[in-house]
Amino acid sequence: MTKENQQTTTGITSIKEGNVIHQKITNPFIKMIKNALREQLVILQKRKEELEKWDNDAQDRFKRVFGFADEKARQWILSGIEKEIALNQNIPISNFKKIDENVYASVIATDLTHIIKIGKKFIKAPVTGNDSQVLTLCHEMSHFDDILGTEDLGGNSPRNFAKSLARNGDERTMQSSYNFEMYFL
Repeated sequence: MTKENQQTTTGITSIKEGNVIHQKITNPFIKMIKNALREQLVILQKRKEELEKWDNDAQDRFKRVFGFADEKARQWILSGIEKEIALNQNIPISNFKKIDENVYASVIATDLTHIIKIGKKFIKAPVTGNDSQVLTLCHEMSHFDDILGTEDLGGNSPRNFAKSLARNGDERTMQSSYNFEMYFL
């Protein structure tokens, strides 16, 4: 090596000169969760307003999803939505844990700290619509015992089972996470 190839350079930071470069460090996972929560809140509030208004359109939507539209059922679902709104607005982002599984999400119903495990399907899902991040959050939050304590009924075809429950006016729709999820489509 020649002497000129062995040269080193030194420098001083430009902070003293007032040239500070600000970098916004973003975590895509956190950004995704915040966006999903924001959109979830929109639909939760929309359905809450429908249940409070309780006009013919609201009753028809409710009956299509749950199979009946009586006052007791309306109050049960309204209470669950109000609890999900409170959770949505207060859940720490640190409660969302990324997992390396090919699922949307999972929770433990008895977990009163509300940890939500986020899987690969959630990350790839659209924010809204069918099989979306928003529907997943509505569904998973409904499992918590202090929200609605819903369950995944119907084995390998839970959506078809949920639709069947609604068609037959079966009260198990009140405990079906898939019926609750469908209410937000």
